[in-house]
Amino acid sequence: MSSKINLFKNASRIKREAVSTSIFSILGKGVSLVIPFFIGAWFGTTAETDAFFLAYSLLIFVAATVGSIFETLLVPFVSDIRTRSDDVGLFIGNLIVRSTIYLFTILLFLLVLVRPLITQTTQFSGETIHLVWTLVLEMVAVVVFLTWTSILNGALNCYRVFFVSAVSPGIRSVTVICAAFFLKDHLGIHALPLGYVLGEALRFFVGFYFFAKKIGSVHLTTRRTAIEMRPFLKSFIPQSAGLVFINLMMVVDQIMASWVGPGSLSIYAYADRLYTIPYFLIATGVVPVVFSYWADAFSRSSADFSWQKIRGVMTDLTVLTVFFSILIVLLQGSISRFAFGRGVFPDSELHTVGGLLALLGMGFPFQVLNLLCVRVLIIYKCNIFYMAVGFLRLVLDVILNYLFMIFMGIYGIALSTSLLNLISAVVLYAYAKRLNQKHSERAEELDLPLSSKEML
Repeated sequence: MSSKINLFKNASRIKREAVSTSIFSILGKGVSLVIPFFIGAWFGTTAETDAFFLAYSLLIFVAATVGSIFETLLVPFVSDIRTRSDDVGLFIGNLIVRSTIYLFTILLFLLVLVRPLITQTTQFSGETIHLVWTLVLEMVAVVVFLTWTSILNGALNCYRVFFVSAVSPGIRSVTVICAAFFLKDHLGIHALPLGYVLGEALRFFVGFYFFAKKIGSVHLTTRRTAIEMRPFLKSFIPQSAGLVFINLMMVVDQIMASWVGPGSLSIYAYADRLYTIPYFLIATGVVPVVFSYWADAFSRSSADFSWQKIRGVMTDLTVLTVFFSILIVLLQGSISRFAFGRGVFPDSELHTVGGLLALLGMGFPFQVLNLLCVRVLIIYKCNIFYMAVGFLRLVLDVILNYLFMIFMGIYGIALSTSLLNLISAVVLYAYAKRLNQKHSERAEELDLPLSSKEML
C-alpha cells in the first residue's frame, strides 16, 4: 500500500514540476522563439539573412551537440555522484576546463574549414560567403559560453533546479532583441552576433550564480580527481558522435534549401523557427523533468522506471503533441501571417512559410517521442546504437531531401524531416522497450538492482 502511495506522490510531483518548468520555459524560451519575427520584420529575406542563418546554424550545430550532451548525459552521472556523496563541484569544474580545451580545437577547425565548405556546398556569391565567415567569427564566443552554461544546467537539473535552464534563455533573447533594435541602423546584420554573445555571457553568469547557491563551489582544475572521468567520457564520445549526425541534419537542410535561390534558406529557417516554438516548450519544459525523475528512479532501482511507467509518460506526451500538431497544420496560414506579416518581410513568401510549417508540424509528435526514447538509452548508457541511428538518419536525410526536392522543391526538405522523425521514433521506441525488458529480466535472474553496473 505504501509503495502505491509513493508512486502516486512521485507521479503528482512529476506533473507539478513539469507544469511549473513549462511555465518557466514559456517565460524564458518564449522570448527567444520570437527573435525570428523581429529579424524578419527588420531584415527581411535577403542574402545577408541567408548568411546569418547559415553562420548561426553552423555554430549552433557545434554548441547544440556539446551543450545537449552535457545537459542530458550529466544527469545520471551527477545522480551517481550525489549517491556516493562525492564533490559535484570538483567534477563540474574539471569538466568545464577539459571541455574548453577540446572546444577551442573544434572551433579552430571550424574557422579554417567554413569558407571552403560553404563555397563547395552552396550557390552563394563570394561576398555572401565572406559574410558567413565573418559572422561565424563574431559569434564564436557564443559556443563557449553556451557550453559552460549547459554543463551547469545539467547539474542543476539533477538537483531539480529546473527553472534556471528554463528561464535563462530569456535573458539572452532580450539582449539580442535590444541589440538588434538599437544597433541595426549602425551595424546592420552584425548587431545580431553582438547581441547573442552578450546575452549568452549573461546567461552563463546566472547559471554560475545559482550553481554556487544551490550546489556549491566550482573547482576549476585539470588534475586527476577522486571522481573518475573515464566512465563519463566513455559515454560522451559515442553520444557526441550521434548528436553530430543528428544536428548536421539542420545544417544540411539549410544548405540544400539555399539551392532553390536567394532568400530560400532564410524562408526555410523562418518556418523552422516557428516549428521549434511548441517543440522547445516540450523539450525544455517537460522532458528535463521526466528525465531527471527517470534517472533518479533508475539509480534507486525504483519501480518508477518500469516499462509500464515509461510507456505511460510517452503515451501522455504523444497525445498532447498530436493535439499541437493538428493545430499547427490547421492554422499554418494564420500563424505565418501573425509571425511575419509585417515590416519588410515579402507577403509573397508567407504562403511558403506556412506550407513548410505544416509539413514540419506533422512530425512533431514523433520528434518528441524520439527525445524520450533517447533519454532511456542515455540512462542505460546504450550509446553505440544511438550513434548508429544518428548516422543513418543523416544519410537518409540527404537522400530523401534530394529526391523530394525534385518533385516538391523546398517543401521536400520539410517532408523529409517529418518522415525521418517517424521512422526514427518507431526504431528507437522498439529498441528502448527491448532494452528495458532485457535489463529487467537480467536483474531478476541475478537478483540485482536495475541500476547495477554488472548489467551495463
